[in-house]
Amino acid sequence: MTLLSLALSFASLAGASSWGPYDAGAFESAQQANRIILLQFLDDGCPRCDDQEKILSKRFWGSSRKDWAGFQIDISRSAALARQWRVTAPSTLVLLRGTREVGRSTGVIIESELDAFLRKADLPEPHGKAPPRPKKRWPPRP
Repeated sequence: MTLLSLALSFASLAGASSWGPYDAGAFESAQQANRIILLQFLDDGCPRCDDQEKILSKRFWGSSRKDWAGFQIDISRSAALARQWRVTAPSTLVLLRGTREVGRSTGVIIESELDAFLRKADLPEPHGKAPPRPKKRWPPRP
């Protein structure tokens, strides 16, 4: 067992946010617990991925939130998983709340934009349908 996986297992036992390589069992349990999940698709030698990882690891390891889980997926080693999530480029982020996708972004490396993207997970759940649009009158009145 590597030091990273040991640290992640202790973090998950404590209920803290976790960040690390994709693990199918941990991913499924995070979905069942309706946690906020971030999938980072990356590739070796991708400078944008490295920049994203620096910011995201600070957000996860410095977070006191217990409802977050983050997983990194190498698209060259896990091509089937990338296809499953319809990811074609490295530095793609997929944000989930439980089993529902709430956001997707590719290539974002500016810290404020990443923070805004992560805040999408905190938006309230949509309830019902959108209100009906007002009907347009044609021709317009003078």
